[in-house]
Amino acid sequence: MNYAYDLTLNFNKNYIDFYEWNKEDNIEYYVKVPIFKISSENIYDLLFNDITISLNFLNLIKNKTEKYSPKGVIKCSNISLFTDMNSSIAILFDDKGNIISKSSISIDEESDILVFSKMIKYYLLEYKINSKNKNKTLFLTRNEQDTKKKIYKEIDNLYKEKKYEKLSYIYYEIYNERNENYEKIYYKLINLINNNSEKNKFINDLLFKIKKKSTYI
Repeated sequence: MNYAYDLTLNFNKNYIDFYEWNKEDNIEYYVKVPIFKISSENIYDLLFNDITISLNFLNLIKNKTEKYSPKGVIKCSNISLFTDMNSSIAILFDDKGNIISKSSISIDEESDILVFSKMIKYYLLEYKINSKNKNKTLFLTRNEQDTKKKIYKEIDNLYKEKKYEKLSYIYYEIYNERNENYEKIYYKLINLINNNSEKNKFINDLLFKIKKKSTYI
């Protein structure tokens, strides 16, 4: 089996690029992790689709990963590193083969991985695609995801607190039309937040204007 050594990993439910890691993240240091060279199609499925890896593969990587801990070096189950010679990703699976979390790789470490991977053979990764993920959040940067969560909460609070005038203002600035059906306004804005990330910055700016105006009233 092939291994990558001395890796810095940051496992999260959704994939987060290395340059978006935060100091508050649970960043861990690994002595060695099994590595497999797979197709770009496989990498895409690991990143974006709901898949279940084969139990044969889980048995292959069981307890093969080692990481540093306060008690010394410990073994870890169900962790593996994958590369397609363009990008690399580390995956943590549960005991049934489902993906629990993912980690990107630092630029320097990934460069070493890609050089090493030239010397290993492609591996035929066996897995089942349960569903193709249509969640657009997966394609957003961490900052975009945080902005989406923030404005979703603020729009939701405005509606619950019956601050309909502010909701109407945001709606008019976006659609250039008046509407007194506040329930319709609310759900249309929520749908826009979920499905049109390009508008989220604009909505965030409008919310900031509302707060700033309220401060001086």
